[in-house]
Amino acid sequence: MARKKHLTVILLILSGLFFGYAAHAEVVVKCGGLKGQSYFYPGPFVDEKDVGWQNDEIPTGSTTIVMVDGEPDVLYGDATGGVVSSRAGGGVVTILGITDSILVIGVNYPETTVEIYTWNAVDKTLILFQSKYGAAINKVTLMISHCG
Repeated sequence: MARKKHLTVILLILSGLFFGYAAHAEVVVKCGGLKGQSYFYPGPFVDEKDVGWQNDEIPTGSTTIVMVDGEPDVLYGDATGGVVSSRAGGGVVTILGITDSILVIGVNYPETTVEIYTWNAVDKTLILFQSKYGAAINKVTLMISHCG
């Protein structure tokens, strides 16, 4: 019986910690898949015929911009349903600009990738500019998601 009481107390503490953390997170915008164009650079994983501009998309993914204790983060989901935090993935996330209707977030993954997300609250679009320069496949991408 004592073991059951301890388990209950532990579960209550853990749920309090979880909901306490969640209470400080604010979703700014959540969007679905992204679609656009990418310029693929030559490299060992890019066929010669694929070098240059190509249609590109992340059709089943998701992108969510959140503020956690006043600090921005970008959460992205993939086809498996998993969600990854840019900060937890090593990204340095910064607010680059903000107005009444526009929010610009920068994410720098040192020595691999730079991303700029622009959220427009008026037309409910999220635009991603991405430059992968130290990845297995180096490319520059411009994609849009209609969120809403």
